[in-house]
Amino acid sequence: MKVELYLAQIDWGDKQYSKSLKKSVGEVKIDLERLNVSYDDYLRPILEYFSGKSAKLATGLGVVKVQPRGNHIMGIFGGELKKGKQPYAGLVITNWRVIGRNLTRFKLYNMSKELEDYHNNFTKYLHKLIIRGEIFPFYINTTYDFLFGKEEDLKNYLRRLLALNRDKLGTETELLQRLITEVKVSGDTLKRDEWYVLYRRMRTFAAVAFRPDTDKYVIPAEVSAIHMGNDPESKEKAYFYAATLNFLVYKALSYKISFIRDQFARPLYALAELNLLWNNVDDKTRRKIVALSESLHIKAPSILKGHVKKGIQVKQCFKWLGSIDKFKQLVETLDSYLQKTERGEEEIKEVLTRWIGGERGD
Repeated sequence: MKVELYLAQIDWGDKQYSKSLKKSVGEVKIDLERLNVSYDDYLRPILEYFSGKSAKLATGLGVVKVQPRGNHIMGIFGGELKKGKQPYAGLVITNWRVIGRNLTRFKLYNMSKELEDYHNNFTKYLHKLIIRGEIFPFYINTTYDFLFGKEEDLKNYLRRLLALNRDKLGTETELLQRLITEVKVSGDTLKRDEWYVLYRRMRTFAAVAFRPDTDKYVIPAEVSAIHMGNDPESKEKAYFYAATLNFLVYKALSYKISFIRDQFARPLYALAELNLLWNNVDDKTRRKIVALSESLHIKAPSILKGHVKKGIQVKQCFKWLGSIDKFKQLVETLDSYLQKTERGEEEIKEVLTRWIGGERGD
């Protein structure tokens, strides 16, 4: 039986949206557009993605490794104050300072009392965390100091902190005790002096090229990564893929495509299907993309820093970048390349809808 496929565009107008049908109110307008693709052809790349063939993705991209999600870490910001939930301390350090020759005082998230430890012991577990909410196009807004290590080692360190500081914690003793119980850690740090592209694993997958200057940087599960390594082309590859991923976001926004909640490696498959791959793009175009991306990584902090704040919709950053000449040139360069490969706007829209589109949201 032949199954026809349609793309539904929903206009909510001034009505209220809710994931719960019972809470959604008002009428909405739905426009249906017939897709000129068979059901089997539409599903094939998605089925391949979930059937294990994604192992070939890193080879296709010409990179060392694709990490669809970062490290599994529980206890980053501690327990939230929710009904029926008990609060506990977080691994994030709100402030720390060295006292004397070898003593450090610091606070853990959700705690008001300071902890003390010998500086050498403290710095062994002191790391830098890059969370999803601080990744913007071509720009990392800030990182967080936090405690990280192999799970049992980290738990033992927290137990040691509790023993050393129990007499001064008072009622906050329980906050640290619960953290020891709740904390879960897996994974490893990013490699020092090797290039990565980091992007938001969820919703609007803004991307940035990044080269750690220490082996202390960590990404949690809400961040995805492409590991370029440290070969002679790794820097250029990082700038190239950061640019092309941000270009996909910009195109999706221009098409008014809503983003699926969990992206994982989906955007990378969209790049592959559109042939926006390092080894396939001609050298002249590739060099231009790299140069523009490097320039945008330099300019983005000054452009975005004054606008970025907690809770801001990352899509707004693309609107601000859309008025910058270098970003306009990047979009024009990639649009021109896709036109040369005979990719029409409707085909690009269909590829993006299939791979990164989904439920309403950011």
